[in-house]
Amino acid sequence: MSLRLAVLLIVVVVACGEPVAADRANARRAQVSAASDLLPADLDFIVRIDTARLRKDPAFEEALRGVAKSGGTDMLRSVLPRLESARAVLIGGRFMSDGFHGDGVVAIEPTASDREVGPFDPTFHPSNEHLDHARIFERSSDSRDEAVLAIALDGGGVVLATTCEADAVLRVLRAGPDPGKLDPPARGLVAFASRAPPHTDLVPARVVDGLTRFVGSFEGGDAIHLETELSFGSPEQGARAVASLEPIAARLGRAPQPWRSLSDSMKLARDGGVVRLRVTVPFAVLRELH
Repeated sequence: MSLRLAVLLIVVVVACGEPVAADRANARRAQVSAASDLLPADLDFIVRIDTARLRKDPAFEEALRGVAKSGGTDMLRSVLPRLESARAVLIGGRFMSDGFHGDGVVAIEPTASDREVGPFDPTFHPSNEHLDHARIFERSSDSRDEAVLAIALDGGGVVLATTCEADAVLRVLRAGPDPGKLDPPARGLVAFASRAPPHTDLVPARVVDGLTRFVGSFEGGDAIHLETELSFGSPEQGARAVASLEPIAARLGRAPQPWRSLSDSMKLARDGGVVRLRVTVPFAVLRELH
């Protein structure tokens, strides 16, 4: 499967030659113990899906069966048994100037009882490189958004990377987790962390002016419950974002239901350049968007 489809289901440190630097490199290598450790810092967004909770929804099993029967999902089919027992799946990608084109990484975190390593789709072949804590598999592909690298950690985690991210993932595997990488919170049915995306007409420019990154999570149940924290470059930019969101909330408050309920549930707070937003989105709103 391409990373584009996976999303819908939504600092390089160089050590210089002295003995102390080598010791630091060994210490950093020991920190790679989970699949999420291998997500490099050059990713522009990471989405974390709590698949252990999602499996309780019958629609999840139905979706997996549909993927297994489809013909154009090689990436997902190669690790389908792992998705059926995974604790969480993290999907990271990179934005180009004209949007997202499939460059990225998928990390699959196992449950405590699932520590088996491999096997992968037979199109993957073992690498000549041997590491104590991981097995490396590779394959060739002409598609930008198909996995060409697969890594199986001894702890049971699995990581897949496309061509543009394969070298970065291998670097992290050898040297240890990147400092400053995006880290979505381990809460909610879906969590996310992202740098500011390229401009889109879906969000007014004045709302995201100065936005550097944002994190948050979704909860399900009777509606979609969203909590997000937006970080701006300055307190002034944060204040302008709040000033731009408040009239939107006011207009929603005058709209008919179910849109009015968005305004009723919206909570805004600002602390300097950080804006916190909470809102409940009824499923009726989602249906109207379609």
